[in-house]
Amino acid sequence: MKYLHLVQWSPRESFGGYETIVRETALTQQKRHSTVYVVGRRVGRNRSIDSVSVSGVTYVEVSHPMRRRPSSLDVGIIGIVMLFVEIFVSLWLLTPVVWRIIRRERIDAVIFYGIHLMLMGPIVRLGGTLALLGLEVLQKNQEVGRMSFLYWFRRLKYACFNGIFTYTYYFYLDNRKYNNIALLKTYAPRIPVAYIPWGIDVKATSSVKSDQSLVSWKKKTSSVIILCPRRLVEEKGVRYLLEAVPMIRKKIPGAYVVFAGDGILRREMENRAKELGVASCVRFTGFMSHEKTLQMMKASDMIVVPSSGEESFGMVFLEAYALGVPIVSTWFGGIPNVVEQHKTGLLVAVKRPDELADSVIRIVKNMREREQYIAAGKELVSAKFTIEKTTDTIDRFVRTLQKA
Repeated sequence: MKYLHLVQWSPRESFGGYETIVRETALTQQKRHSTVYVVGRRVGRNRSIDSVSVSGVTYVEVSHPMRRRPSSLDVGIIGIVMLFVEIFVSLWLLTPVVWRIIRRERIDAVIFYGIHLMLMGPIVRLGGTLALLGLEVLQKNQEVGRMSFLYWFRRLKYACFNGIFTYTYYFYLDNRKYNNIALLKTYAPRIPVAYIPWGIDVKATSSVKSDQSLVSWKKKTSSVIILCPRRLVEEKGVRYLLEAVPMIRKKIPGAYVVFAGDGILRREMENRAKELGVASCVRFTGFMSHEKTLQMMKASDMIVVPSSGEESFGMVFLEAYALGVPIVSTWFGGIPNVVEQHKTGLLVAVKRPDELADSVIRIVKNMREREQYIAAGKELVSAKFTIEKTTDTIDRFVRTLQKA
């Protein structure tokens, strides 16, 4: 098989969830004897096209001086204008590059991540290559009428592709369960839709070593380390974990909460920690690489993922399973697809610091329950969520579409 992963911004040196998914998927496909390209933009002083090989995967990066639109930008007139300008520039820069590669290399399938480059779908198909929309989840405006603009926009969007796949079968919003597959088929009735659970390299993740500085600090202070490996933005719910810290400290005086990430809420949260009187037991690391985050997870006593906005899947949970770290998270979005309540972790209501605190205390106080979650998590990730299973399923989906 020959694949091209198409992203608006190159994931080679970025460490978000989507970027990690693209990198790990491309690498595993290459190891399993596929030819793999990853195409995207990057910020540079001048316009240029660079090709970089990383472990056999070819990254083709188009540099341009225009900077990336802030992901935290409010959706207003300015935000919408900036979004459309960014999309137009991306299409202008990336379309000729993708066209040359699919024609020269006879690519079997181009996998699109997100809708920003959807207009390239028909062009890819014109070149005889399959265009697939990956990881699609309808967490906003799920059900709209046929008379709405959004309904017909989605129909048009999905018509640009030969097939759609998602890693989220169902998700929860406002105490309601939604079937993501059924929603997608509502707007793409004639387009194949596949559920492909995503996975990780379990062996490689399990072999990650603990962050030694954190281990030494734990031994020196006899601390309980609670790690929150999330960006400090509103939708990640990090402020609710911060509000839970005083309640946690009342029951566990040695508890320390580490926010392993950066974002626009950092200064506000630092000030709030002082107001709550917990600044001495809360640490903000700032931006961290994916590898460093895994090392800190390995050294921690648990991770807390208090998401309250968008959370369609959560690779961090699979990593926690492989590393043997218990989980506290929220009953929100696609998280229950991955974290099984009272079996592999604890899930609480969104925006409830008291419930977060209670679950953290419960795991710390109950060693037997903690070990049960760890064992069940390791079993689940090895049985269902391996990157090898993911890439095999993608291959089967592509072959089915090729025969159609």
